[in-house]
Amino acid sequence: MAEEELPPYQLTNVNNIEDDNGIISTEIDGVETPLYPMIFINTQREDRERRWLGALNGNRFIGCGLNVLAFTGIMSRGEAAQELTNMRDRVNGLPISAVVDKFNNIFQEQEMNVRAGYHSTPITRRQELADRFAYFDSILLPDSYLIVRFGRHVDPNQRPRNFQPDPELYFIPEYARQYHGVFPLSDGHYVLVAKATTGELVTIDPHMSRRHVYTGSVSDDFWTTWNTLNGYVSIDILKCYETHSERSGGGSKNGVYIVPNKVIKQFIKEILESYKCNNSRKASKKKKGSTRSKVVQGGRKTRKAV
Repeated sequence: MAEEELPPYQLTNVNNIEDDNGIISTEIDGVETPLYPMIFINTQREDRERRWLGALNGNRFIGCGLNVLAFTGIMSRGEAAQELTNMRDRVNGLPISAVVDKFNNIFQEQEMNVRAGYHSTPITRRQELADRFAYFDSILLPDSYLIVRFGRHVDPNQRPRNFQPDPELYFIPEYARQYHGVFPLSDGHYVLVAKATTGELVTIDPHMSRRHVYTGSVSDDFWTTWNTLNGYVSIDILKCYETHSERSGGGSKNGVYIVPNKVIKQFIKEILESYKCNNSRKASKKKKGSTRSKVVQGGRKTRKAV
């Protein structure tokens, strides 16, 4: 029997209206199927932030999506760094469809009865942005988060100019010809919208190693930065549906889909390896430091025989 091909459902092309619980539905194989926002729970986010090593490959120009996937443990840091090195589109970066594919590949490998897609909400007014964050606040639990993409205009000419583009772009002929040295901002930026254990809403940006606490309203400065300076015009979130009632970990509950721990187990592996490396380096430095201290206290240096 041929392997089942995952349908590339782009949820922006189906019913774009959410009900009071933020649930949309679409017809799949003749059945009206609910699509749930995907959230991660019991994330130990604060510990992840403390241990996060910063932008992949030290590249703060491009790679926000891969940084989010590495931070959450969907990809290992090494895999994400290598994919960033090989990235073909040096202006736009990782498309949302590629993130969907990564989740569907994981769901398929683990024989889970789930398929992923994404849902896009246009944001043209300040109140719409406030409504979206209120929605996030309503579905997130303490110590949980969801992957969010702030989208820009599909036409690069309609986006703000990137005043700090990747310097390598100037040496790539195809980009030099296309943009004449005036590079636009990418087509979007990935972050995590999280709810702290204390209940406050926080935006986490692993790529830039930044966090912002949402105060509960969209101020003039917030809207100007979000819409005018950054040129964001939409918010995308990952959603999924269950192919049938049998669940293999996770599952829908209270209008959301809880991403099972086995999907993000890679993070645990990475964090343990990072912890071992850090301890090893600290032990090595401590040993070297004590040796130097003994030399100083001895009053004179000795020369080893050759």
